[in-house]
Amino acid sequence: SYLLGEAGGAAIVDLVFGTQSPSGKLSESFPLQLSDVLADQNFPGSRDRVEYREGLDVGYRYFDSANQPVLFPFGHGLTYTTFSYVELEIEVLQDETHSKRVKVSIGLSNTGKFPAKEVIQCYVRDVTATVHRPFQELRAFEKVFLHPGETTKVVLQLEFEAFAFYDVGVKDWIVEPGDFEIRIGSSSRDVRQTQVVELTTGQFASTEAQQSYPPRPVGSIVKLDDDTFSKRFRGSLGKINQCITPLHDNFHRNSLLKEVSASSSIGSFLLWVVFKGSVADIKPGPSFKRDRKLMEAAVRNLPLRAIVLFGKGSISFELMDALIFFMNGLYSSAMAGLLVACTPFRRKAKKPSPEQVVYEAVPVEP
Repeated sequence: SYLLGEAGGAAIVDLVFGTQSPSGKLSESFPLQLSDVLADQNFPGSRDRVEYREGLDVGYRYFDSANQPVLFPFGHGLTYTTFSYVELEIEVLQDETHSKRVKVSIGLSNTGKFPAKEVIQCYVRDVTATVHRPFQELRAFEKVFLHPGETTKVVLQLEFEAFAFYDVGVKDWIVEPGDFEIRIGSSSRDVRQTQVVELTTGQFASTEAQQSYPPRPVGSIVKLDDDTFSKRFRGSLGKINQCITPLHDNFHRNSLLKEVSASSSIGSFLLWVVFKGSVADIKPGPSFKRDRKLMEAAVRNLPLRAIVLFGKGSISFELMDALIFFMNGLYSSAMAGLLVACTPFRRKAKKPSPEQVVYEAVPVEP
């Protein structure tokens, strides 16, 4: 049993006594160990920065591309019967640069002794891609119920999105002309039928896309270098680095409470006030210490602007800006900000009265 709902107990009883046959499929891959996951190399990162260098190499897209063994593959599921996949047929109905339509037909037979459901999964592999693409990607699926000995024909439709990828240079989704392998199976590692189809029209990847996601052979694990990672942002990674405030540098509205409290008495006071107010809502009980610890972590990672947003009018942005000036050592600006924040006739935004609120009629279909 996995990810059961409130009726999970009754479902297990039906499965154990053979009233129903299992028909669920995993929507994720189960790795053998955490280090097999490529994202583990960059997580949790340093300080408040995490780089998603894995890019497309997530889940089965990575495990299948790297030929990485797994405990349970994506799409895996158990059943009390057996299914046979026969007579894969593919027909290209439309092949234009920005419009594709491919019809996939497959025969499915219940060759066992139990009535059951099977999820037919259609994966697409770009054989001639000029950029790195996952070895295969799930593009269509269909759940079918069959009695013992019953056979049916399942038809799947593949549109433009099934063959496309995002080109960072073109800033749009494109399909490269070339060969695509249609792979039909019961899971990502249990492919029963394959066939190659050629799409003759399309748009080749830009130079930026080829540099951002250079192609690599199946089964290889390549560590992403800084230059290639930066090209995925079209060279703007340096600007992104400049936006990340160094520790104990000038503070601003997006600075975290744990940052300002580390080098400022005002910051420490703000952290203490917010934490005390948050802990007051925690009810005493067996989980009090755990809940208090979770609340402390959440408060420490709040940006200063959140104090204003969650303060219910107790503090304004003008007052917060004045406190930030104080923490940055800009005392003249801080005093000027205090005068503005404490002005009693300062113009404030007013909420409209119920009489002033206009409700527009929403059309309802008959």
